[in-house]
Amino acid sequence: MKRTFTRLTTILLSMFLVNAAVADNVTGTHVVIDGLQAKQIYNALTGGDVEQQGAAGHLFRQGKSITCRYTNADMSDNAGKTITREDPTRYLCAAQIDKNGLASKSTNFES
Repeated sequence: MKRTFTRLTTILLSMFLVNAAVADNVTGTHVVIDGLQAKQIYNALTGGDVEQQGAAGHLFRQGKSITCRYTNADMSDNAGKTITREDPTRYLCAAQIDKNGLASKSTNFES
């Protein structure tokens, strides 16, 4: 748990630094995290403050400042090989960081 918290803190700090670099951007920065990092964040989002939803082949977990998506529908890669249920490619997280460095939930999972 401590290791996951450290990684999550590192990711959030890097998101803040990215925002600091583009502070003149009025709308802020949209951040999308995928793969193993997204899987770790998704699995770390537990507890009473986490909102869980699911529909149409996706499961969502929303924290106060980030939204993560797990695709639970059948998937295959470009070669037609089935992607396992535990594969990190099924996970995606998104956050919107405003010009003040504050993160908020985002439902836009496009890069």
